[in-house]
Amino acid sequence: MTNRIAALSLNFPELPDLKVSNETFGRLIYDRKTEHYRTALEIARLLLLNYHPDIQSGKEHVLALLFDMNMLWEKYIYVQLKKVVDKVFKVRQQVSKPFWQHKTIRPDIVLTIGAEQIVLDTKWKALRYAVPSDDDLKQMYVYNHHFEAERSILLYPQVFGTDGIVGHYHECRVKQHCCQLLFLDIFKSLSGEANPKLPNDLGSVLKGLIIETPGKKSC
Repeated sequence: MTNRIAALSLNFPELPDLKVSNETFGRLIYDRKTEHYRTALEIARLLLLNYHPDIQSGKEHVLALLFDMNMLWEKYIYVQLKKVVDKVFKVRQQVSKPFWQHKTIRPDIVLTIGAEQIVLDTKWKALRYAVPSDDDLKQMYVYNHHFEAERSILLYPQVFGTDGIVGHYHECRVKQHCCQLLFLDIFKSLSGEANPKLPNDLGSVLKGLIIETPGKKSC
């Protein structure tokens, strides 16, 4: 790769180093021949000037970037929970176990609270009602069995003010187990500000919701 880059650089004339500023891009003039470079130059401007998106409105137009929000949601929740681990509250990410032949199952997050083990799966879905899909429920049922968990959690962002529930699985098994739906409000107004921000104590809030879940002891 290094050799290819060096060979490619020979196709361009040598130019002196340039200290790039916002004025540098302001001096650019677009015409019929250069207009189709505008998007690439806008991206270069954002990168070189260290601009980054924020949840608050600003003066700059930001290009739309596509992310896998399921992966981002999972990683964000894991990082927040890792901040609040202690001797009793443990967090592990993507723990794999054999499932069928050479296939494995791997939940997003496995929590350990004392002697209790909980499987947590993050879902980037906007649910108006606390009614999960059949596939999600079956997925958590399997996780409970393979991870010997009495409780699993489907974690959604709270969009419609939906209340969480704890639902029990019905089967011929001595030890009961359940699946809990949790809805987490990730945007809150802090210190009376009009614009919502990501709260700094989100990990502590979520930890409290998990530990103090009503009805969890009846699983």
